[in-house]
Amino acid sequence: WDDVLSLLYLSNYFEIYSGLVHWYYPKVQDIRGFEASVKNRMRARQLVLWFFQNHALTSPTATLKGSEALDKIYVPFLAHQAKVLVLYKRKAWKAGLRGDPENLTPKTFSGDIELCLKEGPAWVAYQSTTIESSRRSFSWYGTQYQSERLEVPVKICMFLFFFLY
Repeated sequence: WDDVLSLLYLSNYFEIYSGLVHWYYPKVQDIRGFEASVKNRMRARQLVLWFFQNHALTSPTATLKGSEALDKIYVPFLAHQAKVLVLYKRKAWKAGLRGDPENLTPKTFSGDIELCLKEGPAWVAYQSTTIESSRRSFSWYGTQYQSERLEVPVKICMFLFFFLY
């Protein structure tokens, strides 16, 4: 399960990368950087989708795969991590920690993160996610699963070859 979480953490990073870099997402100054971040976000989504289509995640009470696993594991995890980032930015700002750039307010940062998620699989979940005081970390708090590889068609293997190289 830890390896699956590592994949999700990496994918989450690429999902919200544009909101974390030094240039402002809506006022793109580095078009190559912007295009690369959009492409990496797309690749991260493809990789997560491939994983959930080709692996079953089993707990004592359920087996998830495909879009059900995406909806019940990845989407809420991404929404939670994005909300925690925004919360941390607000707390840092109140504590006088400005970061880089120094004029990046919590409101602007929150808007940048929202732009990364809009039209994506986690947008609705992000809007309805609240951060409980006991869950203010990036950790996974849900069910622990075991991952089992399903029968993998050859065309999926070819997709991964081209994706990775």
